[in-house]
Amino acid sequence: MDDDLQKVKQLKRQLRERMWQLMEKEEVTLFPGAYGRIPNFVGRNAAAKRLAQLPIWRNARVVKCNPDAPQQPVRELALREGKIVYMAVVHGGTEVT
Repeated sequence: MDDDLQKVKQLKRQLRERMWQLMEKEEVTLFPGAYGRIPNFVGRNAAAKRLAQLPIWRNARVVKCNPDAPQQPVRELALREGKIVYMAVVHGGTEVT
């Protein structure tokens, strides 16, 4: 079991590295770059619009998002559509009421 988990973690690392490399090569990353994070990218608004066309999105009442910049259009879209959005609080943030 531990061996399988290690293999999965290694594959995830490799996939992330490959995607970061491709994004940098294709020059689609925005500040602060791709490596070591969920990368901000050109086309994030279009990606959010495509997500909104999926049946699973249309049927969702609650959406979990990351606080990262690339998911800002997704969070905004969800709120405009009256969905509940929840996400992690970053670095000692304050409660929003």
